[in-house]
Amino acid sequence: MLKFIHTADLHLGSPFSGIKEFNERLASALFEATFLAFNKIIDLCIFHHVDFLLIAGDIYDSEDRNIRAQLKFRDALSRLSEKGIYTYIVHGNHDPLNGWSATLKWPKHVYIFSDPNLNVEKIPYIKNGQKLAHIHGISFPQKNITENLAKRFKREKGAPFSIGLLHCNIGTNTGHEPYAQSSIEDLIKSGMDYWALGHIHKPQILKENPTIIYPGNPQGRDPGESGERGCYLIEVDNSLRIKPQFIPVDRIRWIHRDIDITKIDEEDELINLIRNESNLPYLDDELSYIIRIKLLGRSPLYKQFLNYPDMFDAIQEEINQEFQGLPFIWIERIENEVKPPIDISSRIKAQDFIGDLLRLIEEYKKNPSNLEELKSLLAPLFSNYSKARSILEDEVEDKEILAMLDKAEAYLIDALIEEV
Repeated sequence: MLKFIHTADLHLGSPFSGIKEFNERLASALFEATFLAFNKIIDLCIFHHVDFLLIAGDIYDSEDRNIRAQLKFRDALSRLSEKGIYTYIVHGNHDPLNGWSATLKWPKHVYIFSDPNLNVEKIPYIKNGQKLAHIHGISFPQKNITENLAKRFKREKGAPFSIGLLHCNIGTNTGHEPYAQSSIEDLIKSGMDYWALGHIHKPQILKENPTIIYPGNPQGRDPGESGERGCYLIEVDNSLRIKPQFIPVDRIRWIHRDIDITKIDEEDELINLIRNESNLPYLDDELSYIIRIKLLGRSPLYKQFLNYPDMFDAIQEEINQEFQGLPFIWIERIENEVKPPIDISSRIKAQDFIGDLLRLIEEYKKNPSNLEELKSLLAPLFSNYSKARSILEDEVEDKEILAMLDKAEAYLIDALIEEV
């Protein structure tokens, strides 16, 4: 009965972060990535003959919208309008209605929800004279909207397939600012059949009946936005059954690679291993990769890494010199988690100071109450030292404490065992 694509958080023209150095072709590819991902979505709309495209906020990266991004966005939507495909848009916290906007004439089949008073607008979708859907939406009039906007949505009695289009934060602890925060229960109470959400950059289906989806952002922009990025193709049959399909559209993909170097004891071997492990197969002729590598295991090279920390930058530069343009593989960072080459399982049994120390560290790792003790000991770093606050989060998580213990163990072993 209906077919549409749901996207959000385009952040057109947004800069990539985490890249320390560029060459001209790489810089150009990064700058164009968000535009290319959105154009891929337009291509999908046309290829699948969808009825409409839903965009759930944060089209642009800031309130002062880049003029080039606005023009490219308008031109892309013109391609849909020429095919008779509609676009329905709400604005979010990054691109609120009160942000600067060029005076542009939008294509015929584009509708922007723009009531400044936070009233829910309802737009019918009519096909061949039949009303098939109601699209309900609210845009952010300004950035800092904290009201639970989901409570304003309500399905009319006897209405056709009903869609809620909203930029908001569902639940807590999402890693995003709590704009228009609401709950799944609030969304269910509205009576909508489908919730097209934006704001959270990780693609996820929160619920299936009613269907509640965050499509994530179409193009990852930093190491925290790794893996496939894309949009959702939604098909609705005559019984109002919903079939969602995630389709990747990212042109540059961030990935994380863990490499065990336990059996590596020469720098040349290490470089070849990193080069081979980074040689990923391309999914198509257009997809490129930015890789963050983590070195793991117990290796004789541990001492070398400790004495020459710049070694990783040198290896990274050596491999990245092979960059030849699109598509590409680019190593963004090499992280060192390598430990001294000793058998901990044997050494921890020794009845001496080092054995006692290793057993104490192991006990801290296993006992949650001990982790809480360490958190309290670290608490002054957060409240008293500005330099520490600049590199630490507001609260240390258990996994971070465990990582600190691993590093402390490695340093202590290096200092106490002469043969390491």
